[in-house]
Amino acid sequence: MKSTSRATNRILDHITISFLILLVSAASMACGNNGTSTSNQNENGDDGVEIEITYPEADSFENRSRFRVRGTAEGTSTVEVNGETASVSGGQWEVLLDFNDGPATVTAEAADTSVSVDFFVDTVLPELVIETPDRGAVVDAADDDIVIIKGQATDEGSGLLAILIDGSIIDDEDGAFEVERPLREGINVFTVVARDRAHNETTEVRAVLHGPLADPSEAIDQAVTMDITPGGIADLAEVIEAYATPEQIMGFMEGGFGDSDLTVTEIDWDELTFEIVPRDGYLDIEVYITELHVEGDYQVDDANPDSGYIHITEMTVRLHLEVYVDDDGELAVAVPQDSAEVDLETSDIDSDLPFDNNTLRALIRGGIVFTFTDFVTDLITENLYDSGILTQEFEFLDRVIEIRLILEEVLISTNGVRVNLGIEFPADPHPEVQLLPGALHRATSSSTGSSLTSPFRLHSTRTALDRVLHSVWQAGLFHQTIGGDDLDGIRLPFDLTADGLASLLDQRIRDIHDTDTPVELRFRPLLPPVMEFDDNDEILVDIADFLIDFYLRPEGEDSTHILSVALYLTVEVEIVLDEHEVRFNIDVDADGDIAEEPIFTFDRDRTVNLITDLIEVIPQLAAGNLSIDGQANFEWASIGDLLLEINGESRDRITAGLTISPATDFIEDDEVDPSDDD
Repeated sequence: MKSTSRATNRILDHITISFLILLVSAASMACGNNGTSTSNQNENGDDGVEIEITYPEADSFENRSRFRVRGTAEGTSTVEVNGETASVSGGQWEVLLDFNDGPATVTAEAADTSVSVDFFVDTVLPELVIETPDRGAVVDAADDDIVIIKGQATDEGSGLLAILIDGSIIDDEDGAFEVERPLREGINVFTVVARDRAHNETTEVRAVLHGPLADPSEAIDQAVTMDITPGGIADLAEVIEAYATPEQIMGFMEGGFGDSDLTVTEIDWDELTFEIVPRDGYLDIEVYITELHVEGDYQVDDANPDSGYIHITEMTVRLHLEVYVDDDGELAVAVPQDSAEVDLETSDIDSDLPFDNNTLRALIRGGIVFTFTDFVTDLITENLYDSGILTQEFEFLDRVIEIRLILEEVLISTNGVRVNLGIEFPADPHPEVQLLPGALHRATSSSTGSSLTSPFRLHSTRTALDRVLHSVWQAGLFHQTIGGDDLDGIRLPFDLTADGLASLLDQRIRDIHDTDTPVELRFRPLLPPVMEFDDNDEILVDIADFLIDFYLRPEGEDSTHILSVALYLTVEVEIVLDEHEVRFNIDVDADGDIAEEPIFTFDRDRTVNLITDLIEVIPQLAAGNLSIDGQANFEWASIGDLLLEINGESRDRITAGLTISPATDFIEDDEVDPSDDD
């Protein structure tokens, strides 16, 4: 049978002490003695003076060595308390006294009356050692779904009162504890507190990354999906229509009439409209032109060239545009020539060229079909689409990582266009990064669809974003050594010198090196960030076991390690669209723990609170100056009306909706060069 717990023994101790006090008091009264107890002594004279000590209480525990002793008194204007004189006002008195750790007594005296209170002073924190889990722990869901929290707490002062994990008291045997806790997928943070009878507390925090793990270099299929509705395709038609100026089309005319005796020198029209309708397997493109006027030089046999014109009242060109991913993973476009149609009546043709209208009709049909086929395919593959956008660079200070999107398939139906893209990750980790057994790869729940009706929609998953964050972390972008010029432009509330750090954390830092010695910060995140979505369509990023090492860097000497702090952060990112401006509201909830103290012991609460307060303020200052224009022009279009939505059965999918319109700068400044194959 298990022995009586330590907590039960403490309760019995208190009951026994209280019983003995009552027994001694009763015995004293039975003997007619006005004497004392060992913890609360009263000696009242016959002068009418009455004194009481109201704080501290008898047999209490105090965790301060300097505090105000308070009490009441009648029949006197002053009270002597441990040799210090306290004035009585309104029957109340108090005096500031110092005490040593251990058993202590307060004695208050006036005339022939005195009263004493015994108590215990303990200003020393309990010792707490966490044996498991280690910092930066990872538990694969294939292996287990629990973590064992094991450790030892001791207190040589007032004695250990309780051990708590996440606020709940746990059983212990003489301070030793070992408990199981369930794990959820993602980052799990556990706070262990050792509390003594004086309510001194020592806190240790540990984090565990849990979930299914995958090879960090393994690509993700269908990580991103882009949907373009029929309305969005109509918007793209407007972009193409705005771009189809006579100057742009002119560059393709030479190829269109290359096999004929006509060389085009000028082209113009009154109206040109593009209509694009998605069909099953292709896009149906219809180009309608009125008052088309073409001028050029023609040559019959070996005669000298002559000039002439062709004028068309109206005509319609129809093309079937097939869009697909070729064997090289690039976007490809094809227009089967047998699918091309031209509505052109011979009566709508006027020309001074020496050809009959049927010949002219055949000439124009072939030339116009070729011209607009070349124009549309070139515009899409060389201008509207740029394979460079598939490679995304993340850069911080001197480190860069490239993550590549992979075109997987293009699906066209009457519902619109869907483009599926995978993500390819770099394989080699940065040498400073502590390798993990794998990257978090949570299963994605079934899609519930998005309620967004935006014409352009991008869909991704929490899993894909987790993997991107893991790659950025693994590439060492967060593992940085910062000091001096690295922080130019960033205003901190203290100087990065020994003197500035001493003012912030501990005055003893000034005794280690000269006060102007530079401070160096080394960032060592032991775990990658993890993405979470909340019920308010907000994006959360959990960051745990993010170590910041504080070093002093004296010139010509090795750096001196003075402190390491482990941070546990939840970063809430809210994207707000204010008219045409997109703003980022960032809120950081930070906790921390002292991980290493190689020189001397810091005040844990003061140190952690100052650093976490600083961490919470800096992103807010950055967010106040961070915004993008919701109508910011890309090369060929303006993007606006950004919307975000979290969806999926487990709310682990994210959809971004936006609109698109022609970019004026692209229309005015860019020119298609059909001879440029690069």
